Amino acid sequence: MPLKQDLQPSWILRCFTAVFFVGETWLHFIQGKTHYRGILEHMVTVGPGSMYSVLLINLFAWMILLFKQQGN
Repeated sequence: MPLKQDLQPSWILRCFTAVFFVGETWLHFIQGKTHYRGILEHMVTVGPGSMYSVLLINLFAWMILLFKQQGN
């Protein structure tokens, strides 16, 4: 058995983890632990300043996917 296959979690574990995190997020919203005013303030503060770093990261991700696609 290859080592790479041993390190990957099974699809059942990944599915359970995704469902768990979605449930935790909804529980947070339902219980009212989310402060929408704080979220909007954070988005306004960080939003415009982070645009260059987001575009740079997207550029690198696009280049990696392009190189990976050319290798197949």
